[in-house]
Amino acid sequence: MAEPTQTKEVYENLLLSLPDPFFVIREDGTYVEAFGSIERSLYDDNSKLKGKNIYECMPKEFADYFMSQVHRTLNGTGLTVFEYQLETERVLGIPKEGPPGTQWFEARLYPLDTLYDGQRAVTALVLQISDRKTIQHRLRELSYQDPVTKVANRRFFFKMLAQQLDLFRNSYTPLSLLLIDIDHFKLINDTHGHLCGDAILQSVVNTIGEVIGEGNLLARFGGDEFVVYIKGKSTQDVKELGETIRQKVEQNITRCDNIPVAATVSVGLTHVNSFDADVESIFKRVDLALYRAKHQGRNKVVEF
Repeated sequence: MAEPTQTKEVYENLLLSLPDPFFVIREDGTYVEAFGSIERSLYDDNSKLKGKNIYECMPKEFADYFMSQVHRTLNGTGLTVFEYQLETERVLGIPKEGPPGTQWFEARLYPLDTLYDGQRAVTALVLQISDRKTIQHRLRELSYQDPVTKVANRRFFFKMLAQQLDLFRNSYTPLSLLLIDIDHFKLINDTHGHLCGDAILQSVVNTIGEVIGEGNLLARFGGDEFVVYIKGKSTQDVKELGETIRQKVEQNITRCDNIPVAATVSVGLTHVNSFDADVESIFKRVDLALYRAKHQGRNKVVEF
């Protein structure tokens, strides 16, 4: 069986060899112990915080937030876990040896059962999670983005349209929908190949994006169809936008293996009204408008 002194040495070595920072923080904000943080690719030398108060070395807004979590932990019964961002250059009194800029961290606080230097205190394990956040953000982007055209996908569009419908009910700011279909797209693919088809898709996306401008949302609805919501425009303005899209797509020429390839689009549009109970009712109208545009010979804008 290990002697108490040996056990103490093992624990001390463990704390000193931690790649991540481990602190004991009193309820007045003093770092009474500071261990670990030896991984310089992730952290500055946080051992230099020992003996300092959080308000001496951290930005006040951050110190206020962090101490609110300390007090929450002290007044609770167990573990407190939270994430935060911190500009490492703004931390005073420690060598700047780790990565610069704003980093993401996860803190895991646990209350001590006994007083530490006469005050209540918590242990705090801090983990660098910037890479995790980057991966999460990228996965979120991928889950909401069409891989070919890089615009929003159908799933994200429906999510955002539902939010816009809620806003419409509160403010009655005009909201309209355009459903855009590339005419005879299968023939383009069959004649010139799928790479050419992808180039046509991207050309149409670029054109739509230029016409609708900021504040509106374009998404690939599926296949050769795109959907757009337009906010704050009159019914006439929206119809003119649809017509501008149609004309500009018709004028654009995409070269596939040095062969000029033209495309046209059919556009259906509708406007949200106070009787629309859900997204589905709006989509039924705009889908019918697009059907009429195609039935009337394509390369047309039809308003429901």
